Amino acid sequence: MKSVFIRKGKDVERKGFTLIELLVVIAIIALLAGLLLPAISIVRRNAQITKARSMAQGLATAIQQYESEYGLLPCTASGDTVFGAGTNDSAYDQMVAILAQVDGPGSASKDKGNTRHIPFLSVTKDYPTKGYVDPWGHRFKVGMDTDYDNEVKSLASSTLNGKVFVYSLGPDETDDSGNEHKDVISWE
Repeated sequence: MKSVFIRKGKDVERKGFTLIELLVVIAIIALLAGLLLPAISIVRRNAQITKARSMAQGLATAIQQYESEYGLLPCTASGDTVFGAGTNDSAYDQMVAILAQVDGPGSASKDKGNTRHIPFLSVTKDYPTKGYVDPWGHRFKVGMDTDYDNEVKSLASSTLNGKVFVYSLGPDETDDSGNEHKDVISWE
């Protein structure tokens, strides 16, 4: 149905919106966008946490599979070993290169400890430049029980019983020593 106005005895057809109608529509769209943006932010944050948890569990599983295949953990140190996320980053990069069978950042070479060339870990195509990092761009922190006493004391704020533990610094990007409420952990 067309809007028709009568102006000085003639029927005039209306061809557009009035300024008020246009401003009301823009205000409604802005209000809906304002309500939607925080929800999108929460969904994005939860997706990053889920991705980080999956990557941490994948790394822990790859280390355990390596140990099953070779009879030792992919680390040359003795005692409880912790690396990644600022502590012994080159050892972390080397371990991931061995597990993924892809040359990594710096001098990390896939040929140094996986003589059967089995890829235990899947990495993204940008791994050679970025490394194996969480969604916030940080290396995972890895603790391994290389003295085989079934305890890792130096990774989290308390002793963890097991062989391999991996965690991400999480969305706040601070190291909370594996606190399960602040960091994204693999051992829940």
